[in-house]
Amino acid sequence: MGLGMRLVLFDLDGTLLKTGGIGRRSTKDALEEIFGTSGNLDEFYPGGRTLEAIFVDTLSDAGIGAEQYQQKKDQLYRVFLENFRKYGNTGEFEISALSGATELIEYLLRSEEYALGLVTGNHEHMLG
Repeated sequence: MGLGMRLVLFDLDGTLLKTGGIGRRSTKDALEEIFGTSGNLDEFYPGGRTLEAIFVDTLSDAGIGAEQYQQKKDQLYRVFLENFRKYGNTGEFEISALSGATELIEYLLRSEEYALGLVTGNHEHMLG
């Protein structure tokens, strides 16, 4: 990164992409499969939070403690990612760039003034 260059960091969901609820559905189904409950997931807005925080807070609110979560954490992530891939292939959820996102990224990439990066609460395996 050269002197005077600016770093621009983006999130994915709600910043560059609209995902049509695929993350919430994948989360809800995984929580219910592994823990038997999705707690208050339908009632709170998880935007701007990591997947880990969403899992922990939702389960905590449902009376499932950190120790139980840690014991089943790997299984929960595995099921979540399986659900995400499965639902992504159904065509049920429309995943698309937000208005202006593509043009903004293209503009920033053409300029030597900017370096771009991605900061997200999504799981590392979702980023491929």
